[in-house]
Amino acid sequence: MVETTPLVIGEALYRFEYVRERYPGNAEGTAHFRMKNALTGECSPSFAHGHHLGSAYTEKGLVYAYGIEGSWGRDTINLFVSADMKHWEKYTALHLPGWGL
Repeated sequence: MVETTPLVIGEALYRFEYVRERYPGNAEGTAHFRMKNALTGECSPSFAHGHHLGSAYTEKGLVYAYGIEGSWGRDTINLFVSADMKHWEKYTALHLPGWGL
């Protein structure tokens, strides 16, 4: 487990988690993101498979998460947006050809 971010979503405290492929608790075998309820320990369905270096925030009922697809050093940051932490829309947030992130 690496980058994590505490978030209040609705009335509950969650932890955004970037789960690396080598994390011992990663049954999926690939890097991904998820939201974990701090009280119950329940996790949302995983999303952003193959993404790394994640971060997240919430605003006006939506959850936003950012990450780099594929491997470190890529030139694009993707944005994921969800109203229910089950269905995520993916957008390109930043694309800088010739630069590595």
